Amino acid sequence: LAGKTSRRHGAVSAGCMRPAVIDPDLLLQAYAMGMFPMSEDADDDEIFWVQPEKRGIIALDRFHAPKSLLKTIRQERFEIRIDHDFHGVIDGCAESKAGRERTWINGPIRSACAELFRRGNCHTVEAYFDGALAGGLYGVSLGGAFFGESMFSRMTDASKVCLVHLVG
Repeated sequence: LAGKTSRRHGAVSAGCMRPAVIDPDLLLQAYAMGMFPMSEDADDDEIFWVQPEKRGIIALDRFHAPKSLLKTIRQERFEIRIDHDFHGVIDGCAESKAGRERTWINGPIRSACAELFRRGNCHTVEAYFDGALAGGLYGVSLGGAFFGESMFSRMTDASKVCLVHLVG
């Protein structure tokens, strides 16, 4: 994690690696220090380490889901699965869409997270509609914390239902 420190995306960025290979043990150490890797683009092999000045925390005892979302959950539109399709979720999180043509999830990040998934330190929550992946999220678990990294929806509320399932 050595390297010069600069500002990127409103956070402190420490050092870049090119070509990037992220050792999964290093990735867990980085999370323990409040850092995570990003890339400028999926096709860019370079990664940089980000240490946000603030991280969002969902307090489980104060989590509130909107009534409309709870209604969607009660309707059971989506089948929820855990750790069923890691690569499908990563692909969904990295998809181009209106307003976001590029992704920060590149090959080295995918590889490191896939290894953490194999080790049980990365997890997915998936929402399926008529058997097709409609949304999901993934993140890294370390100790008693879950670091949500990315989420996607191909249908309204699909990723939000995953989030409620995760915290509920």
